[in-house]
Amino acid sequence: MERGIFKPSPTDVLEVLDELTQRIDRFCAEATGTDVDVARAQRAYAALMGLRYRQFLQAGASAE
Repeated sequence: MERGIFKPSPTDVLEVLDELTQRIDRFCAEATGTDVDVARAQRAYAALMGLRYRQFLQAGASAE
């Protein structure tokens, strides 16, 4: 996006994603079989969302 309104979420998205990752890690410690595979995929997605949100925050901060 070349132009737009930079408006971060009022919710601490990075904290929510960190808490989600911790919950997934605890689940993986006890899970077996395909549940572990699904949880790992969800963890990877949460990590990707965290990376993208950090990039959004950096881009918005540098544009201001």
